[in-house]
Amino acid sequence: MFLSYPVTVFLTFLGTVTLTAVVYLKSLFRRKPCLPKLYYKESSLSKHILNRCQTFQSQFKPPIWARSSHVQTLLGMCPVNQRLKLSRKYIQMQDEGVVSLGELDRVKISDSLAPIVIVVPDATGNKRIVAGIFEEAKSNHMRPVLFSGRGQNGNKLTTTKLTDYGDPSDLREVVQYLLQGKHFVKLSLIGIGAGGDLVMSYLGEYGSSAHVQSSVCISPTYDSETVYNEKIPKLYEIIYLVFLKTVLGKYIKHFSQTLDIRKIMKLWNFKDILEHVYCILNGHLNSEEYWENNSPLRDVDEISTPVLCISSIDDPVCSHDIIPYDLFTTSPNMFLVTTDYGGHAGFVHSLLSNSWTAKASIEYIKSFLVFECKQNGHSK
Repeated sequence: MFLSYPVTVFLTFLGTVTLTAVVYLKSLFRRKPCLPKLYYKESSLSKHILNRCQTFQSQFKPPIWARSSHVQTLLGMCPVNQRLKLSRKYIQMQDEGVVSLGELDRVKISDSLAPIVIVVPDATGNKRIVAGIFEEAKSNHMRPVLFSGRGQNGNKLTTTKLTDYGDPSDLREVVQYLLQGKHFVKLSLIGIGAGGDLVMSYLGEYGSSAHVQSSVCISPTYDSETVYNEKIPKLYEIIYLVFLKTVLGKYIKHFSQTLDIRKIMKLWNFKDILEHVYCILNGHLNSEEYWENNSPLRDVDEISTPVLCISSIDDPVCSHDIIPYDLFTTSPNMFLVTTDYGGHAGFVHSLLSNSWTAKASIEYIKSFLVFECKQNGHSK
């Protein structure tokens, strides 16, 4: 007896789904983790970095369940099992705005000349990567410092200014503050996500007077206008907008004379938020003018500090076609490392592990400082 038509259709559908699932699972098992790929221009510095940075020569092997770019991205936002305990110092900017610097609580760096590493996260805080960087920096006798901008990480807003996406003026004051009276201290920057874009903006705007020895940008967006207007998945757009609206809601009286808060709370895309918040607060005519003044690569030709960028090919926020590969193969100061997995600012091995980028970043900074010593005739 023949099966009825609906049953046949159902069995065909079920068989197709089952076959698809089996093929997908087999592909996961067959996908062998690849070595990170490096893009750079040949130089004495690049040879030195490649010889000393062992992390770049080792495979990044997340387990099968963690090879999803979305799993990686969400894990990167979550803290590891131990909360980072930091003592916080508030710094007043020239316009009376307030930012903060966080350092390891009850941990003293014995060497007053210990290299300083300023960590610049994005709005989510990037707790896992930050914790890993602090751990790696401390074990390598460096002084890690967490930079939190206006209204971020619990900082109070004392002015009606929210820091523009690519405005490095606050970071500039922090660098000057940390180096005050410390002429021989080496300072490096590590930016994560939007923090990486801010670091590139800083290096481009201040060029040879940036007072920075080396920098790392983890999951930068490169072309932020295209990413936030066209590429970013709605899930991550909503996550970032929730962080912003939380700040606006907390200081609603602060902005009530300047912004239409009720209207803003109904907006759920970046372009509208830019035009109704940042353009108004910072005097930009529209979003196009905003990005002209805030694109992280607007002054890339002025960057004189060695920069390492770490990007994942499966980044769901900044897709791989946005990465300016030619920039890294033509500039002697720019290095790019890409991995097959990692998501956006994830790069996680397991639920309780630090990010792979933490060790890679500190290893790069340490390698460059050794190179600089050799160049200055002070080889250790």
